[in-house]
Order: sequence, then C-alpha cells, then structure tokens
Amino acid sequence: VRHHLTVLMRYAISSGIFVSVIGAVVLLGWLFDIATLKSGASGWPKVAPLTATCFLLSGFSLWCVAGGQGNSGRLRASQVCAVIVALVGLFRLGDYMFGWNLNFDTLGFREASNATNFLPAQMSPMTAANFLLVGGALLVAGSSKFIKIFQSLVFSAAMIGCVGFLRFLYADQPLWLFAQMAVHTAFLFVVLSVGIFCVRTDGGLMRLLMSDSAGGTLARRLLLPTLLITVS
Repeated sequence: VRHHLTVLMRYAISSGIFVSVIGAVVLLGWLFDIATLKSGASGWPKVAPLTATCFLLSGFSLWCVAGGQGNSGRLRASQVCAVIVALVGLFRLGDYMFGWNLNFDTLGFREASNATNFLPAQMSPMTAANFLLVGGALLVAGSSKFIKIFQSLVFSAAMIGCVGFLRFLYADQPLWLFAQMAVHTAFLFVVLSVGIFCVRTDGGLMRLLMSDSAGGTLARRLLLPTLLITVS
C-alpha cells in the first residue's frame, strides 16, 4: 500500500507540473503567435489565453498541495490559486448565462480575424464549469473533512474532460457546450482531474482502491478494464 501511495503522490506532483508547463507553453504560443501551440492542429479550436492561465494556476495549486503536505505556506498558495481559478470559471459562466460581455478570454492578446472561418479564442461554457469544479476541489484538497464533496467535484470534472477529449478521438460533432473546447483543454482536464483525485487517499473511492481488503483488490483489477470498455 505504501508503494501505491508513493506512486499516486508522484503522479499528482508530476501532473501538476505538466499541466502548468502546458499552460505556459500555450501562453508562449500567443505571445509569439505560434498557431500550433495555440490549437495543436489546423482547424482545431484555439486554447484561449485565459484558459491557459487557469491551467497554469491549477497545475501550480496541485503541485503545492500534493508536494507540500504539512507545509502551511504551500497549502495557502494552493488555496489562493484555487480560488482564482474557481472565480474565473464562475464569472465566465455568469458571462454566458447573463450576457455580461466581459470579453476577457484573450487577456489583451490580439487575434488575426482575416482568416476564413475565423473562430475567436473563447473559454467554452463546459470549460468554465470545469474550472469552477477543479478550483473547488483544489480548495478543499488539503483537508479530509470534505472528502465526499472533494471526490464529487473531481469526478464531475474528469467526466467533462473525458467527453470533450473523446469527441476529438472519434472525430464526432460536439455538443454546443463543448464546441469551443480545444483538444489541449480536454486532455489537460483529464490529466489534472486524475492528479487531484490522487491527493486524497484517506476516504471514499481512493481509500477502497488503496485497501488491502478483497474489495480493494477486486476494485483495482476491474479499474483498467472498466476504463477501456468505457472509452471503446
């Protein structure tokens, strides 16, 4: 069990670093106008600078809470970043719902609008909802008091990320709510959600998976086949 816990924490730390680095790379794509770094491939939706910034903050928050257990300073830094991410998601949802027209997705970066079939870089409604979920999960990740809320938020975020990613995998037409979600965004949500899920192994589903009981052993054996069947 200790070996499994070490592996999970290393994954959580690594995923936090990975997500932050990708967020920074996308921002560099906007800074130097490199199309591939913005969207991944021609014709795919671009990752908005606001989305990239939220990923950078989310990854940093995960790195702080996963690698700094017992360190109050890193926990506070994690919570500050989590609050910012959650508020961005909340305000962006409010923008969609109430038509506030805040228009802060590009964070001041300019887009060339003379291309055919131009699509502005925007945070999709489901991306905004997911940042609200991820921010909420990271906010309570340092405490075992809210384990049920924590796992519900992370599980919901992971499902949204999976739906967004699978539509690129199977080249299917997206639902309107997912139309502006870039492949970068969907994939990073999956990586980030799994990393956040690994932070708390002291309750809920993760406690069962780490258990030496017959139920825990069976759950671990069924986990991968279940995921493969779901994807296929």
